[in-house]
Amino acid sequence: MVKKVLSYEEALDGIEAIDKKIIENLDHDDRYGDIMLLMQQRLVYISEITRLKDNIEVSDLVRKKAQLVFELGNRMQEKVKDKRDKIKIRLDKNKRLEIKNKKLNY
Repeated sequence: MVKKVLSYEEALDGIEAIDKKIIENLDHDDRYGDIMLLMQQRLVYISEITRLKDNIEVSDLVRKKAQLVFELGNRMQEKVKDKRDKIKIRLDKNKRLEIKNKKLNY
């Protein structure tokens, strides 16, 4: 669980660390569940940033860093979606083969 974040820098650093872990896991076919758990943690940090936005004014430096982090995050999320689609295609193909084999056995 993520502890309460006290500054924007801390939240953005947490998001960057999570993004690095996600990118590492994208190389493996059997780590999609881990990626989804990391995406949930990433959302917690984003909600903490939203909470901080209500209490603390954002500086220009933090705003620029946030923009870079979220641009990288958007590209990473596209890769995660592509991986999800590939897994879905593979599962659909396996399901069709399983149905075809059932029909052949009868």
